Amino acid sequence: MFERIYIEISNICNLQCTFCPEVVRDKKVISVEEFRAHAIQAKPLAKQVCLHLMGEPLGHPQFAEIVKICDELELKIFLTTNGTLIKRHSETILNWKHLEQINFSVHSYFANTSRQILEQYLSPILDFCEKSLEKKNDFYINLRLWNLASVNAQLDQNLQVYDLVEKRFNVSLNENVDVRVQKSKKVKDKLYLHFDTEFEWPTLKREVLSTKGTCYGMRKQLAIHANGDVVPCCLDKEAVLKLGSIKNGDSLRDIMKSDRAQKIKSGFERGELLEELCQKCQYVERFS
Repeated sequence: MFERIYIEISNICNLQCTFCPEVVRDKKVISVEEFRAHAIQAKPLAKQVCLHLMGEPLGHPQFAEIVKICDELELKIFLTTNGTLIKRHSETILNWKHLEQINFSVHSYFANTSRQILEQYLSPILDFCEKSLEKKNDFYINLRLWNLASVNAQLDQNLQVYDLVEKRFNVSLNENVDVRVQKSKKVKDKLYLHFDTEFEWPTLKREVLSTKGTCYGMRKQLAIHANGDVVPCCLDKEAVLKLGSIKNGDSLRDIMKSDRAQKIKSGFERGELLEELCQKCQYVERFS
């Protein structure tokens, strides 16, 4: 069983963050019927299902229907969003029976050149957090600030977020961050600030970084692109490591047993990066 299977319900985003590369493949929003079919296959194979790989999941035109299917199938959901559309879906998410965690990528605010002021962006997100705490919902909320330049650095821009969070929830937060020691700071109950360092997305255009290392791909995670392509890693945005397609009639179980999938998995287990994209992936360094 995987820790997570990513089901990309849309590869379209309403932002273009500097840290997030542009999607080259055809734009695609999956239908609710396609999602149901993907989810039925994913459920027995994963502890959690994520509704993204690329794209903004809250931008899906039938997001509320997606949520209904998740609850109908009792899928445990791990949701990541830039938060810009949270007001549109606030009540739906607050009443989501099987949501386990929602991550707001707050660092996306700082990664776009044309934007509103921080308080205007963050206020609806903090409103949602307040309502969730009042309802005593079971799911965790992470306000992600994955924009640290090094493992023990705190950006001045993040201090602005601290200030607004402290005022809203009447708390005092230690400003020092060292992600080697602790990545999360508890704000209140199940609300946390979550930190990490910047990383570059893997691309075949960069130089080989290493042939040695390991990863979660095919060991703890699997991903399904909006067009049905199956890849071992949530950072394989263009299906460079395509293992198969569930649109071609192959099941996820069959695709997992393919030669390429098994070679990737056994390579990671031996500490070997067999695929060129993996050899050029900076994220692998986090496992060393």
